[in-house]
Amino acid sequence: MRLFRDHCIERNQFMLKDLSTLHGLDLSRTVLVDNSVISMAPQLDNGIPFKSFNATAQESEDEELVNLVKFVEGIFANYSDIRVPIA
Repeated sequence: MRLFRDHCIERNQFMLKDLSTLHGLDLSRTVLVDNSVISMAPQLDNGIPFKSFNATAQESEDEELVNLVKFVEGIFANYSDIRVPIA
C-alpha cells in the first residue's frame, strides 16, 4: 500500500501519516518510508527516513533506493516485528 499527501492528517500545520487510521493494519509488519521525519511522528518506530532524490547528482550515484530495499528485505527476513531494528 502506498500513502500520499491526501492520506495525511493535518496537525499544527504539519502533514502527518498516521497509520492508526488504517484499521486492521499490522504495525509489526508495516514500514513507513518518507523524506520527512515529521510526517512519521505518529509511528516513529515504523518509520525509515529516506533522502530526497538529488536531481543534481548523476543517477548512477544515487544508491539510496538500492540501500533501502536491502535494509527492508533484511528486516522482514530476520524480525517478526520490524519495529525492533528500526527503533
